[in-house]
Amino acid sequence: MLKGTVSTNITVTALFKENEDGTFGAVCPEIPGCVVIASSKRDAVKKIKAAIEACLVELLDHARHKLRATKKRSAGRG
Repeated sequence: MLKGTVSTNITVTALFKENEDGTFGAVCPEIPGCVVIASSKRDAVKKIKAAIEACLVELLDHARHKLRATKKRSAGRG
């Protein structure tokens, strides 16, 4: 088995909104639960970028785990 790192660029949407209390909210609609609140728009941009990356890493880890489990089940049938 080969192991390595794959790097790719993807495009997702980030929506920003200034709240009544002066804070900023940001959400990535393509990734459920990827939401942040920050004290400034600049901070909201930084936080949503980090949140998107963390969510994608978690999704990839979950997919890898599922793939390993599927391979183990398939190998046990042979």
